[in-house]
Amino acid sequence: MTKRLYGGLAIVLVTVLMAGLILSGCGTVTTTTTTTVTVTAGSSTTTSATPTTTTNQQPIKLKFSCPFIEQEPPGIFANHFLDLVEEKSNGMVTFDRYFAEALAKHTEHLQLVSSGSVDLIEIVPTYVGQELVLTSVLDYPMFKDGAKCVTAVNRIMNEIPETKAILDAEQERLNIKILYWNFAGGNDVICRNEVTSLSEMAGMKINMWAPADVQIWGEFGMFAEPIYVADLYESLSRGVIDSVFIPIGGSLALNLFEASKSHLAFDMAGVDVPIIFNLDSWNSLPSDIQDIMMEASWETSQFSISFTETGFEQVEQIFRDAGLYVGDAPEAEREKLFAALMKYSTEEQWLNDATAAGYGEEAQILLPYWEDAAWGRDLP
Repeated sequence: MTKRLYGGLAIVLVTVLMAGLILSGCGTVTTTTTTTVTVTAGSSTTTSATPTTTTNQQPIKLKFSCPFIEQEPPGIFANHFLDLVEEKSNGMVTFDRYFAEALAKHTEHLQLVSSGSVDLIEIVPTYVGQELVLTSVLDYPMFKDGAKCVTAVNRIMNEIPETKAILDAEQERLNIKILYWNFAGGNDVICRNEVTSLSEMAGMKINMWAPADVQIWGEFGMFAEPIYVADLYESLSRGVIDSVFIPIGGSLALNLFEASKSHLAFDMAGVDVPIIFNLDSWNSLPSDIQDIMMEASWETSQFSISFTETGFEQVEQIFRDAGLYVGDAPEAEREKLFAALMKYSTEEQWLNDATAAGYGEEAQILLPYWEDAAWGRDLP
């Protein structure tokens, strides 16, 4: 029987995943916030394949841990993967499942799996960007839809020889094996005033996630203010800041929409929360079980797209019902904002961090591939 154990973490049904804006070494505040939201996945939420296992194998029990709870999206993705593996292996592989930081804090999970204390984990890579120096760039914002995001990141990770060699070397150094990535959505702007574009927000204040935000929002005549996540609602409602740049699920989780009149979307997305194996555990698995793991991970990454996109639609309707203007920012502003994010957070900050860590040459090789993927251009 599969065992599921929980720690004392408060229940979280919508996770604020600040992927791409939670940047290591920048004095950024990271947190997980809570709300109760029911999201129904799209019709293509189940997959099936003929279970394939080698005869006469001994049963395999693996230890899984993650900082999320089962009911929030990353926890749902994790269980989807684990259930698929158990099904496809005809029960030959089973998991002890530890959720809600039962074994370690979020930022401690990489060490947990690297050391072999557990066999596999699921985390937000930018939370451990000081260790996953090069791989963490794949967790940054992208300017494309979910399916393209997942395909591009997984190609950089697993298919393009030049990038795969660099990222494989980082995984080997950390004694880990990263499977396929999942779709996590992107950041939008929610504003306490009635606006339909950033041009109407010149002179307004917006929250700051990282020092680069001063330059990013300065290009629109706006001012970035450092605000703790726990203080965002009060700061917005009292006018300390006028707007927040945050995933749509975060606006819902923190009830920011209750203090707002507008929600602007920017066509951004991101890929996040991959399954990460201990490399020794991975290498000890029979080849047919490794194949099952990869197949289940790929199917889970596809499931995450339909699940997340359905959730977007539901939350947007909640905002409309609450009286907010909900719409896309003008195309020129969407492109200008993403260009600023790429310039200040990726091309400068990530590259500088990687260089300081001794991986500047590898980062220079990865950067053009990442720029093509992030902008939606075809990869080689």
